[in-house]
Amino acid sequence: MFWLASRPNDAINFSQAGGSSRLERAGVWWVSMPFNERIYYQSFVDNKDYIESKWHKKWGDRMNEIVFIDQDIDKEKKIADFEKCLLKESEQNQFENKIKFEDPFPKEI
Repeated sequence: MFWLASRPNDAINFSQAGGSSRLERAGVWWVSMPFNERIYYQSFVDNKDYIESKWHKKWGDRMNEIVFIDQDIDKEKKIADFEKCLLKESEQNQFENKIKFEDPFPKEI
């Protein structure tokens, strides 16, 4: 599960097994709606303490999670490669100022 700066409200799911891959919208991040709307969703109410325990002051509940199942993975290289995908400081400022990002993905995922 991950988020893109070009689609800050969308939670996106990516999975791959061998040569088969799938990219799909998994819903929205709770931070994309005001609190007084969130409380009408039972899944938020049931998990509120957990969600808020992971809440980031700047990013809300947005997060990137990845799992690899592999026998010979170079963990440090994978971490370094994925860290290159994170927003740089100048891009964080762009995000905070609601300046649009180029979106490389199809509109419907």
